[in-house]
Amino acid sequence: RRYSVRYGPGNAEIPRGYGTELSVLWDPQNGGRTADEVAELDGPWYPQCYPSATESEMEKLQELIAKKLPVANQRREERTKEMQPFLKEKAAKVNP
Repeated sequence: RRYSVRYGPGNAEIPRGYGTELSVLWDPQNGGRTADEVAELDGPWYPQCYPSATESEMEKLQELIAKKLPVANQRREERTKEMQPFLKEKAAKVNP
């Protein structure tokens, strides 16, 4: 059983579609996969922490941090800017 740092089980499905989930911004195919599948196919975006972290995931974290995370963070920043006008509009309707 996998529990990520988000305290979700490994069979939890990663959201699909337009959003700010880093693993999906890196590779849209990660949307709809389980945390276990993402870890197996694309690296430790959701590292196992219970009962303990695996040695192989710890080794792969360096690559994720150095190569994938900076790109995904840049994409999230761009996505957040894209979303701001829509969120402001939505907030204005809720709080007139």
